[in-house]
Amino acid sequence: MYVAGMNPWFGFFFATTTLIIAVPTAIKVYNWVLTLWRGNIKLTLPMLFSIAFIITFVNGGLTGLFLGNVAVDVPLSDTYFVVAHFHMVMGIAPVLVILGSVYHWFPLITGRFLNERLGRIHFWVTFIGSYSIYFPMHYLGFMGVTRRYFEVFEGEAFTYSITGINQFITIAALITGAVQFLFIYNIIVSSKFGKKAGKNPWKACSLEWRTKDVPPTHGNFDKELPVVYRWAYDYSVPGADEEHNMETKKDSIIDQLTQKPWDPAQVKIDNSHEGRTFNLHVGKLGLRYLMIVSTIMFCLFIVTYGDRMVYDDWVKMPEPFLLWIKTFVLVISSIIFVRIQIASKKNQFKKAKRDLILVGFLALIFLIGQFLVWQNMVDKGYYVYGSPANAYFYLFTALHGLHLLGGLVYWVMTIRKVWNINNIIIRKAKHTIELCSIYWHFLLAVWIVLFGLMLFT
Repeated sequence: MYVAGMNPWFGFFFATTTLIIAVPTAIKVYNWVLTLWRGNIKLTLPMLFSIAFIITFVNGGLTGLFLGNVAVDVPLSDTYFVVAHFHMVMGIAPVLVILGSVYHWFPLITGRFLNERLGRIHFWVTFIGSYSIYFPMHYLGFMGVTRRYFEVFEGEAFTYSITGINQFITIAALITGAVQFLFIYNIIVSSKFGKKAGKNPWKACSLEWRTKDVPPTHGNFDKELPVVYRWAYDYSVPGADEEHNMETKKDSIIDQLTQKPWDPAQVKIDNSHEGRTFNLHVGKLGLRYLMIVSTIMFCLFIVTYGDRMVYDDWVKMPEPFLLWIKTFVLVISSIIFVRIQIASKKNQFKKAKRDLILVGFLALIFLIGQFLVWQNMVDKGYYVYGSPANAYFYLFTALHGLHLLGGLVYWVMTIRKVWNINNIIIRKAKHTIELCSIYWHFLLAVWIVLFGLMLFT
């Protein structure tokens, strides 16, 4: 619309109204997320699809902020970025909701569950496959690939190949489409041979699950319709016999006014979990998020590295022999961490202390080696600003060095706990060693990828 030739003042008006839409949209997202807050979350198939919907809706909505800005929208107009944004918000997100609702109400309609294993395969392939289709399209849009062309090859407009990305998207789309036949098969077979669900298998409080028979017979309820005095999401209310029970008798006004949802006893009920729950230590969860974010960051730099190296001004740098030594040092330190984990499991903390000190010494050797490599490259005239290849070399090695410094900080925390070990903190020490070891293996994996990239390109 911004490139339709209209007066720029109209562009200002439409940009303002487009961005204002983000306000009620954000309110709805907060509403959905806060509905989950301190809830008894069970990772059933309907819940997985619901969470996937929120994630996809947010990701798709964020790209809408790009397109609402006139200066950004003009170059992105009519590109694959627009295709990706629209389909993430208006295609994938609603489909995830529909699929989740099928898994949720199928037991009420047929009296049987859909097959759990087939359902989880269907969910993960659909969720990951959808992102594999539309996430690369954002990048194609930044490259300027226009939509509504059935084929785009290399040429004057695109001096670097986009064929590989298009092939990847096609394969992902075929796989994602094929798994929907598994979903149809699951519906057909489970409707006859699925596990019997019984009444209200999800422990829901909404009214449709209060029918006398499952599946519901003609008329749904008995002669007298049930009368309820609770909200559909009013779980764990004081005085209820079951957490999910929908009260059919009205409390007095005094009872309603004197309910105490902040009571510690009630909080204990709210925080109790049954069945399949998300149970992961906060430290391990935080480490996983850190590794995921770092991996995404390095992947983005690697993609730009691959695109940049095809230009004529790319001059390959030499690989100093010190890089091989640094790689060997990091491999040895990772192997030592395996020994440390084994020793900690056997409560051999004296051995773990010695090995931790050795790992710290090897980490310092790695960092000193990196400074020597930089000094060597500068002496040979390979400055940061000398060429794009030089800049990427210093960028990759510096980012990895910063991550290693962060690992050393956690190494200090680990060795302090092991040094002052006693019966009280043995479990904490083991957990800290485990996290430090996982991060060290992650650093090795990242370095091998970066070193291989620089070595072979």
